[in-house]
Order: sequence, then structure tokens, then C-alpha cells
Amino acid sequence: MNIAIYPRKSKKDDNSESMEQQIDDCRKYINKTYPDANIIVYSGDYAITGHSTAKRKDFQRMMDDVRAGRINAVVIMRYDRIARNMRDFCNLYHDMESAGCNLISVSQQIDTSTPYGKNFMYQMANMAELEWAVISERYKDTAAYKIREGKAYTGRVPIGFKIEKIDGVKKVVHDNEEQTRAIFDYLLATKSKRGTVLWVRKNFIPDFTRHKLDTMIKSDLYIGKVRDNDHFCDPYFTKEQMEEIRSVNQIKYAPSGHIYLFSGLFRCPICGRKMASFYSIDRKTKKHRQYQRCWFGGNEKLHKTKLVSEAKTEKYLLENLDAALKNLEFDVKKEAGKPKQNLNKKLNDAIGERERLNYLFEKGRIDIPEYEKKYSVLSEKINSITEELSNNKVVRIEEFKKQIPEDWKVLYEQLDPKGKQEFWHRIIKEIYLNEAFEITGFIFYI
Repeated sequence: MNIAIYPRKSKKDDNSESMEQQIDDCRKYINKTYPDANIIVYSGDYAITGHSTAKRKDFQRMMDDVRAGRINAVVIMRYDRIARNMRDFCNLYHDMESAGCNLISVSQQIDTSTPYGKNFMYQMANMAELEWAVISERYKDTAAYKIREGKAYTGRVPIGFKIEKIDGVKKVVHDNEEQTRAIFDYLLATKSKRGTVLWVRKNFIPDFTRHKLDTMIKSDLYIGKVRDNDHFCDPYFTKEQMEEIRSVNQIKYAPSGHIYLFSGLFRCPICGRKMASFYSIDRKTKKHRQYQRCWFGGNEKLHKTKLVSEAKTEKYLLENLDAALKNLEFDVKKEAGKPKQNLNKKLNDAIGERERLNYLFEKGRIDIPEYEKKYSVLSEKINSITEELSNNKVVRIEEFKKQIPEDWKVLYEQLDPKGKQEFWHRIIKEIYLNEAFEITGFIFYI
């Protein structure tokens, strides 16, 4: 029996139970009530509000496991840990109920298998939504008052500003004014956001990004305005000057018209991000050559990168696809005939490893890119083992083979570029590269 523990804490400094306390109390309940259960902790949603389920990645992963039938029960500290929105709560509980998964609140001790318990649970969820609405309204009123009075209402300000106490009142004032004006002057002179980012990185701020520049361009704070208060702080520019700066965003670049066969199928082996498509023109032959490259390694200069030719990729797949499909089919059928006594242990080990990864992320011992990369690998491993246990991969391969007839290469040559693109995206999920940016293999979309 697999039982999930889901803790959540909206803010690091609020008065609710800590993540560790929630996990500990839930573990004690499970060990007492279900001593033989396998416990899975989804603890990646730290300092995230409960009003939106979409922003909680670990919660979404848990619900994916629930819908797939891998979780038998979810144990929480209180019902408001799941959602503070009544509609979301009802939808989520309906999904759990449809999957045969129970929802257990440790502190409220409600039995949802009875009509009275289920009714009381919905009442508690309704009260949680009301509480959130009251708190949200109070925050909005406070923020509106501070904005009217010209007081700092948040701890975050864009580049060129800082929060400073003046006569005991927190105000937003200019910071590094010469540097800030130089950034906007360079942007206006070059009309290039990418060029501006690289220039700022070289001269002022090493970790400056396109997102930070976009925030500067869009912010009304530079004309001294916040919402309805046109005199919130001292401005950098007039409205007319800011409109001229924002005109850089209106520059339109015509699409190249190129169709890239393998767009979205590569991930950078250095940073794990999806690679981008681009083309170049051979000076001698005037032919267009298409490539894949890591944007962050190429344009953003964050690490070394190499180009991956689409022509060479196409050649590699044409030469290796048949053999790869036969090898996969052989391995799956071979594994299907083996006893599965060790698969449950492998599954529990993989789930435990993912639980430890969540713990390390919660403690801040690994950063987000590393966490997401390792979490993706472990999730894929867990899904693979689950598929082996259910023994449905053989059937899926037989269905998949129908998309690739024996004379597929002849038919492929008759396709136009758009048809070739659709063919590869229908059968290939990802193409793997080593750190030298050489193709090492690929995975089918099975």
C-alpha cells in the first residue's frame, strides 16, 4: 500500500506548522494506522500559496501518481494544505475518489467514507476559502493604502531603485542612477535587447538577464507611477521618454519561414534546457543550413556550446531507427518473460530516492535546474518500472510499430519538410547528446 504525505507552508515566516512538523505528524499517524504502508513524501512546495494548484509542481506530480493508481491514500495535516479554493478542492477530491484514493486529515480526524464525514470535509474546505479571501482582501486594502501614501508596499523593486527609511517611513528611492540611465541609453541607441543584455553583463551586472531587462521596460516605476498614484516616487523619465524606450518592444522580426525537423527534441547536455532552432547561409553555395543549439550557451554566453546539424541528425536517425526499434522490442519481450519479484523493490527504492531529492531541495542544498533534471530522471524511472509491472509495454510497442511500415524510408522521401517534421515528432520523444554535443541515442514516443 502506497501512502503519500503532502505538507505545505505558504510563507517561511508565518505561524503555521513547519514542513518537518507536518511530515513527522503524518508519519506517526501512518505508522500507527497502516504499519506496513510504503510512505512517499511530496515536500517540494515550500513557501507557495495554497490558492493556486497550478504553481505547485510537487502537488501536480502527486496528483499524476494518484490518477495513475500509484497512490492509495493521501495524508495531510489539514484540508487547507490541499487547496484554499473550494472549486479546486472539489475537483481534486473527485479525482482522488475516482482513482480509489482516500484523503486523510491528521489534525481534523475526519472519515470521508461516511456521508457525514464527507459533508464536514466540504464545510472545512469552504471555511478555508473564506479565510483566504478575508486575508487576501486585507492585504489588498493595506497595499492600496500604502500606494496612495507613497510608501513601499512590497520588498521587491526593479534595477535602479531601493527601499530606504525616510523619517521612519519606508520609501522607494533611486539607486545607481548613472548605471540605470546608461542601460536605457544603450537600449535606445542599439534598439537591441539581446545586445543590451550582453553589454550590461560585461560592464555592470554579470548575472543580468533578458527577463530583468523586460521588467525594467514594462515597469511604470521609472515614470514615478504605481497603479493610480502618478507621483509614487521620483521618476527617471517622462511618459513620452518611456514610450520611446518601450517602442523597442514593438520592433517586429519577420519569421524565417524555415521548418525545423527536430525542434524541441534536443536538450542541452550541459544545462538541461531545451535547445533552440536557427539557420545560417553558406557564403559559397548560398545554401541554408539548419541547426539546433542551446540559447543560454550561445546567445546568453552562460556556458560553452556546439551546433547540432539537422542534416546530420536526419542521417543518423534514418540509419539507426530500424535497429533501435528491433532492440527495444526484443528487450521488452525478454523482460516481459522474466519474474517480477525484484521490480517492487526497485520501485520502492526509486520512490525513496525521489523523496530524498525533495528533502534536499526543501533544505536548499540543490538548485532548481539540478532538482528538475534529477526529478525528471527519477520520475521516468518510476514510470518505466510501473509499466513493467503492469506488462502493457508489449501491447504499446505493437501499436507503435503500425506507424512505421516496412517501406517507411521510401514513403519518407516523398514527404515535404512539414510532413517530415510531423513524422519525427510523432515517433521520437527526445534525442540524446553527450557533453561534446554528439548524438548518442534517442527514445521513442511510446
